[in-house]
Amino acid sequence: SLATQTYDAFDWLAAQSAADALRFSRLRTKKCVITGNLKFDVTPNMSQLALGNTFKLQQERLCILLASTRQEEEALLLPLVLQFVAKQSIPALILLVPRHPNRAPEIMQLLGRLHLNVAQRSKGQQPTAQTQVYFGDTLGEMWFYYGASDIAIVGGGWLPHGGQNPIEPCMAGCATVIGPHMFNFATISSDAIAANAVLSCIDSTKLPAALHALNDVETRLNQIKSALNWSKHHQGATAQHLQLIQSICRSTQPA
Repeated sequence: SLATQTYDAFDWLAAQSAADALRFSRLRTKKCVITGNLKFDVTPNMSQLALGNTFKLQQERLCILLASTRQEEEALLLPLVLQFVAKQSIPALILLVPRHPNRAPEIMQLLGRLHLNVAQRSKGQQPTAQTQVYFGDTLGEMWFYYGASDIAIVGGGWLPHGGQNPIEPCMAGCATVIGPHMFNFATISSDAIAANAVLSCIDSTKLPAALHALNDVETRLNQIKSALNWSKHHQGATAQHLQLIQSICRSTQPA
């Protein structure tokens, strides 16, 4: 009863999906319209993407990104990625970009315990042929890291943190892998999985198999094509919101 009274206080409700609109309707709210998800209308930083693509070409090896990882996920995911690299015997560079760069000291300790050769971006270090991990401990450069990667493993969803946004790596042209705990992005994730825009793992042990599948160039390019089409298809939420606001303003103007 409290939720119904609260939502009824609004003239309109803008829902990101049909599923959300259905939930609002079950609360017997009066006016609800589906306007889409504003996250699809983000404008990529093209200069950062270009710099990242140049970086990737210079590496001449498979670039695997651990993007927006949360606490304890690095310790879970890094050994699995290293296991894949060792088993396939392929040249690879792991880009590690935590969600919170202030966790850099604990992550550096982990990398030390794993005896990995690390280049740290915040210190201006560049990866060499011997570098195994490029540690992206900087802010505001996510589009660079996406541009620099062939495969993006989106963090936040491998332990029950709720996940992180998988739209941006899809827009950047990365083959994208997500974990099982994406409850903060449930609608986006399920839609992306259905569109073959992302590859989902039911648990972390499936990650090496997912990487093995995406190591095939044709499979990776097909997923990237699906991801680009999917992200483009869902654009337009900003215009939908503006149209709704304009219609409300017109209807409330005095005669």
